[in-house]
Amino acid sequence: MKKRGTSISIRSIALLMALVLVVGIAFVVPSQAADTANLGKLADYFSGNSSSFTLNANSRFFLAAEPTGELLQTVQLAQRQFAADGIPTAEPMDIVWGNTAMLRAGDIYIALMSNDADIGAEGYKIEIGSEKYATVTAEDVDGLLYGLNMLQKHFRNGGGNTIKGFTTYDTPDTKERVVSVDCARKYLTAEYICNMVKEMSWMGYNTLQLHFSEDSGFRIDIWDPTYYVDYNGDGNAYSPANDFTWICGGEPTSWTHTSTLTGINYANYADKAKYLSMADVIEILETCKEYHIDVIPSFDTPAHLDYVNWKYEQNYKSNNSYSFYSTYDQKTYYAKDVNGCINYSNKTGDSIPKWPYYTTFNIAGAQANAFITELHIDVANFFAEFAGSNQFSICADECNMSYNTTWDYDDFIGYVKKLNTLLNGKGYTIRMYNDFIEANYLSQIPSNIRILYWNSPYNSIDGTANAYDVIPVANMVSNNRILYNCINQHTYYVLRINDTYGDARSATCYQWEFYGATEEAIYNNWTPNNIRKKGKYTEPDAIVPTVNLGGAYFLMWHDYAAVNTETEIWNGVTDSAKKTGEFYSLRERMWSNTIKMWNHDINYSLPFANFETIRDSLGDFPGLQDDTYPDDSSYAKATSLPAATAPIQLADHTALTAALANKLAKGSYTDESYAAYEQAYNEALLKNNDNTATAEELGDKLQKLNEAIAGLVIQTNTLTVVRRTTINGSNQVVDTLKYSIPRGEESYECFIPALNGYKYLSCEGTTFTPAEAGDGSGTVTGSITGDKEISLWYENQVDTSRLNNLLADAITEQGSFTDASWRVYSSALTAAKNFTLTLDTQQSTVLALVKALEDARTALVVDSDTTFIKVEKLADTYNKGGQIGLYIHTSSNVPSLVITKNGTVVTPDSITGEVQTLDNGETVKYWLVFVSADETGTFNYGVAYSSTSTSIEITVA
Repeated sequence: MKKRGTSISIRSIALLMALVLVVGIAFVVPSQAADTANLGKLADYFSGNSSSFTLNANSRFFLAAEPTGELLQTVQLAQRQFAADGIPTAEPMDIVWGNTAMLRAGDIYIALMSNDADIGAEGYKIEIGSEKYATVTAEDVDGLLYGLNMLQKHFRNGGGNTIKGFTTYDTPDTKERVVSVDCARKYLTAEYICNMVKEMSWMGYNTLQLHFSEDSGFRIDIWDPTYYVDYNGDGNAYSPANDFTWICGGEPTSWTHTSTLTGINYANYADKAKYLSMADVIEILETCKEYHIDVIPSFDTPAHLDYVNWKYEQNYKSNNSYSFYSTYDQKTYYAKDVNGCINYSNKTGDSIPKWPYYTTFNIAGAQANAFITELHIDVANFFAEFAGSNQFSICADECNMSYNTTWDYDDFIGYVKKLNTLLNGKGYTIRMYNDFIEANYLSQIPSNIRILYWNSPYNSIDGTANAYDVIPVANMVSNNRILYNCINQHTYYVLRINDTYGDARSATCYQWEFYGATEEAIYNNWTPNNIRKKGKYTEPDAIVPTVNLGGAYFLMWHDYAAVNTETEIWNGVTDSAKKTGEFYSLRERMWSNTIKMWNHDINYSLPFANFETIRDSLGDFPGLQDDTYPDDSSYAKATSLPAATAPIQLADHTALTAALANKLAKGSYTDESYAAYEQAYNEALLKNNDNTATAEELGDKLQKLNEAIAGLVIQTNTLTVVRRTTINGSNQVVDTLKYSIPRGEESYECFIPALNGYKYLSCEGTTFTPAEAGDGSGTVTGSITGDKEISLWYENQVDTSRLNNLLADAITEQGSFTDASWRVYSSALTAAKNFTLTLDTQQSTVLALVKALEDARTALVVDSDTTFIKVEKLADTYNKGGQIGLYIHTSSNVPSLVITKNGTVVTPDSITGEVQTLDNGETVKYWLVFVSADETGTFNYGVAYSSTSTSIEITVA
């Protein structure tokens, strides 16, 4: 970044553009596509192409499916950030989702993909080609945010709304990219920390380590009962057992604030007692969630507790009946039992928490241990509930044991193990600094504890071995332990000055080993996986295997809290010690730190001077209203993002777009019908261009457009075609056809359909060209200037010869045919006789009559084929001398019967027969026969006709 006040930044230009758009001043955005290939040098891969991409007022963030949860939040953040830059305008671009066929030039297509070999976790790919829209893909929402941020950076870099096409992708080399913010020694406002979080996200960090407890303060309140609610919705409301609000605040310790430098008044440090309220902390945590920053609580114990130990004593002195309840061992502890003293030295009575007497708590003391444990429980529960944290830094560094007589290093190891078990049980993995792990005790430190490697075996001040017994990296990872690179020479930004040595941030101040943490030194000399010191003296490589590297850090330590204000730190400040005139920029050092975590070897391909130029084009996070903080130290909130908008489901415009593709010309349509069509077309077009249109609305417009098309009326002349024939010497009209000929078209050509059963003869008033089929069809051609009638003459072609032959040879008498078969034949014969040839007669009608008559004649059945006889006696027995009565049922065609007695023909006394028709239409014949009973006995009487016979036994008494 340029030094403040020396030039106008890209960020200012973007904001000026947004302001111009808002107030309506004419401002011409360059139409020429900006070449942003230099920004591609920061990525793993970049390839430019000949296309271009322009964001315009109709551009949209486009997703294939409805975005919800973290995906929606991510896209909405990008939406707000683009608008804050005025890219393309100050109005947020719509977020839409629907069929990808509706993508259009100027859109930003966003997708989560899990099968792209070019990118990994948190990586992204941006593609801009001939389609004129940009595609941003990633395998997770973090990668999407980085990709969308990078696309926005290309527009910042280009300085307009049009950039050249390219393909680029990038995946961070370092998994966890942490900024540790010391808000314990120095009070920092919530606004400042929130803006630091936003800046971290813009730079590509993913984790904030919030260091809220130190030697000079405990600066977060997490005991406000207003917030004892089920915040994360897991059914367990955050509700601590004790109210420890009294611990919150700060008091400068003597060693931190001793200096004779002019202009720095430590004794009257105005913010020394301030702390973050619970509302402030929750605001910070919510900002972290919004900007995809994980949070690690950092509570430094058992050392660096000067303020906490002293504050416990002060609280007891003001309330000597004070007690607290331990949820860890279910006991109540009374401060009077230890006279309020929980520090390791038993030193009491100081007016400020003097180092070294108050620095470490008494690990061996039951009350001290219970109190510090209870603080850990509350901190762990709070950050789990309100931040979703699962990492916890116990620090455990620089533990001064020189004044201790009650506990030893074994107790320290036991304390670390206890915290590890406690916090593991609450879902946390813990981490600690490496300096207080003695070589002989490394195996006793649980291997799941991660190590923040800050202190090296090498002393970069004089090039000698470190006076401390620091375990080398190779030994530390021998049991697969996870390490983080936070080596002090290259990752520390420290507020510390001295009359003799000057400012610890200076590149020439070697006293405190932080001289290698300037932006250029970090860029050229530091690598996340190589935990070594390189500068005035160079330490041998200390490579951390990939499987052991958890991440890397940038750490802000505010040892001398009053040295600079928030504003000075953010904007950068010239050497406070007035020794070198150097300019100390926090953010430029952070940029070097984070780019090396994304691409660890970038310095080999891109010189630092070139990186500076690219970095300066990226500016601060979107929404910072100015790239400098206010001049006074009372920082007012100076960020602003427009409100996000809800995603819009795009209805499928495909059908309506197709219907609108070719608008019909006026032509010869009537004015009224065309006006209705044009209105329907324009309304449909307007709705089709509306991104918010629903499927129902589009369907309604399509229906009305189709109805208007169907309702179009052409102004026409009428051509009337009369088809005529002669029937029985009389001229008849077969049918009349009408054709509408558009006005203005003098010639016509109309197809005449088939007239089955007729043969074309002649035409009057036009030209007729018969079709080859010979069915009377063909084409009439001619000219017309008004309504016109023409005649076509046909000859009836119905053939009745076969029918006539059947009638001439018809059977006129039933004879011996069965009644049923005769009825069918008789009906068919009657229909044939009644047939009369008319104008409408079709050949098919005659053929149907012929077929019915032929089929009925074939189906005639002769009587003998179906004769039947059935006989019944009129009484069970008969008397001699009387008459025997027989009731006989036969086919209707039986003319006579033969009666036999025991096989001998007898002559009946009487015999009568009568034909009757049953209800079902069948005809039968009923006979009544009487025979003389001239002798007694049982006799067999037979009844026969032709070859059909039956018999019955009759008894005469």
